[in-house]
Amino acid sequence: MLLIPAAATAQFNVRDSSRQAFMVNVSAGFAQPAYQLKERFGKFTSLALSSGYKTKSGWMVGIQGAFQFNEKVLEKGAIAGILTKDGFLIGGDGTLYDMTYQMRSLQLDAFLFRLIPHTGHNPNSGLYAGAGFGYFDHRIRYEPEDRNAPLPQLDRDKRRGYDRLSGGWAVRPVLGYQYLGNKRLVNFFVQVEHIFARTASLRAYQFDQEGVYNVSRNDGAWLLRFGWVLPIYRKPATEYFAW
Repeated sequence: MLLIPAAATAQFNVRDSSRQAFMVNVSAGFAQPAYQLKERFGKFTSLALSSGYKTKSGWMVGIQGAFQFNEKVLEKGAIAGILTKDGFLIGGDGTLYDMTYQMRSLQLDAFLFRLIPHTGHNPNSGLYAGAGFGYFDHRIRYEPEDRNAPLPQLDRDKRRGYDRLSGGWAVRPVLGYQYLGNKRLVNFFVQVEHIFARTASLRAYQFDQEGVYNVSRNDGAWLLRFGWVLPIYRKPATEYFAW
């Protein structure tokens, strides 16, 4: 009796059936702040890296990390007490230096999405919905336009006393569309996200407050995210038939 592997006689096909896959995603998002975050920052950009696993039944589970940034800071009053009336800092050399204000933010979460059957061009594509649960923070970054400016009143350590660093738990509902090509060459997704974060000050002391800065906040944003997907499909087990 001769055992012949049946899988060797058939081509691995994404088009006809749902497949298990490990997926790595790289994406960019464009965000509109919401809740109290919109009082501190303007629109911002989000760059994210995620990895996950898609089951044969259409569940997608994984983790995501995102870095957010912009140069549209609306809340600039924290360092007002060390600026001149024209908004400059006086350097240690007596020169007037202009400042730039930037947003910096991190978001980390674990997510669970569900692919909605019969909404894509193949069983591995289509609409999906779900949510992420994790952590979100943000702060104001101060930088002189001249990076070599001698600013003893706002050196690297002292900037923490003005940066309003806030962080806490976050939830991220998501609705999106995933396209995984039949020939496995073109793979992408687009999704709408809404971040809601319950944050609090993470600094024990802010200089302009002359003491403890203990403020709880409701922060959030709406995001439109586009991403590229690298799917690594799990091949079906080899089947044998007797000859």
